[in-house]
Amino acid sequence: MDTFTGNVKAQAAETYQSIWYDVSNVNVYLNRTGQDYINVLGYHPLLRLAINSYSGAEIVSMATANATVANGVITGITVVNSGNGYLAPPKVSIIGFGAGAVATANITGGQVSAINVVNGGTGYVPGPANPTNPVQIVISTGAIVDIVCR
Repeated sequence: MDTFTGNVKAQAAETYQSIWYDVSNVNVYLNRTGQDYINVLGYHPLLRLAINSYSGAEIVSMATANATVANGVITGITVVNSGNGYLAPPKVSIIGFGAGAVATANITGGQVSAINVVNGGTGYVPGPANPTNPVQIVISTGAIVDIVCR
């Protein structure tokens, strides 16, 4: 998981046309990074993971933000829309020409209150100077990046 916030449970079925039924408890994750295990007892011909990418309150609106770039380094990130309904700090991804930038979000009252630049990276070009590939700030509830079944 990569800063994942959401619910995950295992489900099983006898055939693809059968009704799926729960075979594990619901695992609730808030801003979780790392591995976790879901144990399923017994034999089940088909298994799947049911993933709700956000747990708890519904996100009414996703937060948005813009980056400030100076000499190829991201020097600040300004929250444009604070969003609503966050239970855990969302993942902040910095996309565009350049590398190494890292930022984290803070939430207050379910809204993104600030985004802090941990590492400004190098080689970034601000939006107006690079209209084909401006620096973009993507705010999300994280992701499940790998599933291993044994």
